[in-house]
Formats: sequence, structure tokens, C-alpha cells
Amino acid sequence: MDLNDTARVRQPRDPVEYRLATITDITYSTPNTTHIRQLELRFPTGEHRTYTPAEVWRAPAPTITPPSSPPSPPPAGHCATPAASPTTTTSHSAPTSSIS
Repeated sequence: MDLNDTARVRQPRDPVEYRLATITDITYSTPNTTHIRQLELRFPTGEHRTYTPAEVWRAPAPTITPPSSPPSPPPAGHCATPAASPTTTTSHSAPTSSIS
């Protein structure tokens, strides 16, 4: 967990703790370790509360979906399925050769 990550309380005890919070402070057990002793969370109500790492889980980052765009044309050299025209007929004839 890092500062400004979003987090949730694992077992909320009141309505405030059901809300998504932001990590505003991390206290480590010693200056030279990554072991977290406690986390301070800020809730949308403006309230700050302190928890142990076992009481908190990091909420996934929100996914941002790009706006929908019109379908892209087929790549060059490829053609889409041609529309059949009822009035067009295609005839194939074998090539003729005249050798004299």
C-alpha cells in the first residue's frame, strides 16, 4: 500500500467505515523497514482514522473505459464482405489461345 491509494476497512463498525477511503499516512515499525505498523485513512466525510494493516484492504483502482468510437475501417488490402448485387452476374471463361 502507498500514500493516496484507495482502501476499505475489512469489517466496518459504523456507516463511515463502509465508504471508500484514501491512505494519508503510513507508520512503519522502524525507519529501515517496509513493515507497516499502522495506516491513517481519510474518509469522504473528512474524518481521519487509524488502522492496522490487517484491518484494511487496498481497493482496486477504478477502471476508466474509453468513450465509444465508430467502428474502424478494414485495414488496407483487405476488403469487407462485398455486397451482392442482384443485377450483376459474373461469367468466367477459359482463355483461348490461337497458335499458328
